[in-house]
Amino acid sequence: MYRHRYSTPVRNRSYRRPLDLSKLKSWLATMVVGATLALGFVFVSWQHVEAMRLQYESERLKQELQKLDADKRRLETEKQKKLAPVALDEAARRQGLTQPTIQQTVGAEVKK
Repeated sequence: MYRHRYSTPVRNRSYRRPLDLSKLKSWLATMVVGATLALGFVFVSWQHVEAMRLQYESERLKQELQKLDADKRRLETEKQKKLAPVALDEAARRQGLTQPTIQQTVGAEVKK
């Protein structure tokens, strides 16, 4: 193998190309279009995530509403059972109340 050795280093002159405005405009337009597309994808993704979040929240609220409706029906049934005449009579007897006698009643006239 044959090797060349230079005694002095070779220094090339640096060359600066002139600025090409058409390439700069093309590059800038490409960057603007790319940024617009990227922002569009981000916006669409965000909308999708929000829609999914709202769907999950809606399902949770529907389940809560069903639970509250069931509780309301249960409480209405319990209220009707406690307000039934038979239940009221039993509760009154437990507290020591009895039917009023004739002397304890007062007559009243109702005008039509």
